[in-house]
Amino acid sequence: AQQSVPEEVLAQPAPAEEGAVAEPTPQETMTQQDLAKDSDTRVVPEAVSTPSPAVGPMQPEATLCESQDIGQVSVCMVVEGVDYCKLTGDVLFSSMFKRTIKDAVVAHTGLKLSRSNVEVSLLDGSLLVRATFVKLPAEVSGRDVHRAALACLQTLGKYVAQKLDELDGIGDMMTLDVNGEEEGISVHRIEVHPPLQAAA
Repeated sequence: AQQSVPEEVLAQPAPAEEGAVAEPTPQETMTQQDLAKDSDTRVVPEAVSTPSPAVGPMQPEATLCESQDIGQVSVCMVVEGVDYCKLTGDVLFSSMFKRTIKDAVVAHTGLKLSRSNVEVSLLDGSLLVRATFVKLPAEVSGRDVHRAALACLQTLGKYVAQKLDELDGIGDMMTLDVNGEEEGISVHRIEVHPPLQAAA
């Protein structure tokens, strides 16, 4: 009796003849319209797979709640390498120092603000600097400032340190290490106030 061929074998595609060109699959076919559309699309680098973190209890996301009172927004930072007593003892240079902080903060937020919209306070403790946004123009809200300040936190410190380092006479205000050499300026522990609240 003639043996029947299994259905799995019948379902497999027949092998291509030698020298024949394989037909592209629907997934491999791209029309001219697709090519035109693809040319306007920015290429996104392929993400590198990383191990998934251990699953734990969900933490509430910190956000600026609609009910949260903004009030005045300020950016606080610690400036290392500058002597507080030397700085505050020189009125002229202290004014230049504050002006540099104002310009750096305003420029880095990217908002339509000016130097007059920022007040800078200098406090002892390595050197604590508080830049407070005041007298905001009508087109800029406190929430705009808060959002912009948070967005630039990762790069603001380096930018401020660079601008301070370019000040004429800054070397006379710098702290010295045990060898009597300038320690260099660094800015860290940057915080935005008011802080974010955990969403309910």
